[in-house]
Amino acid sequence: MATVAQPEQRENPLVEGLERLPVHPTTLAIFGATGDLSKRKLLPAIYNLAHEGALPERFNLIGISRGEQSDEEFQQLARESIQQFSRRPPDDQVP
Repeated sequence: MATVAQPEQRENPLVEGLERLPVHPTTLAIFGATGDLSKRKLLPAIYNLAHEGALPERFNLIGISRGEQSDEEFQQLARESIQQFSRRPPDDQVP
């Protein structure tokens, strides 16, 4: 049985020597939050930024869509999209 080699993780040369300044509290609004782009790309990308510690300490996400959903329903949709489309497995420790 053949094995697939995992790509090696390297430091990003573009951030070498850059100073990380504190980031102000940030709110991101996604219009069409229950749509395909959000499910496949935006929500997994935001999760990956959180996993890497690249989001501001005080980060808010507001999802806007035509259909009505409760907070719990949107959170479940986000969990499912992260499980299906994220480049790394979900970690319950990521806020």
